[in-house]
Amino acid sequence: MIELRPGYFGMKFIEEFRQVRDAPYFLSGFMSKKEHLAEAEIRIVWCNNKQ
Repeated sequence: MIELRPGYFGMKFIEEFRQVRDAPYFLSGFMSKKEHLAEAEIRIVWCNNKQ
């Protein structure tokens, strides 16, 4: 699981994925590192395609 921390990239992440209704809700915070953002993006896409 990804540990989430407040940060600018987290805000960008929320902006980009706000429309993804089936996004997993373990994303309860904000991320601070770009590489973690990329990993979370992959996880969201994977979770959405799983259904």
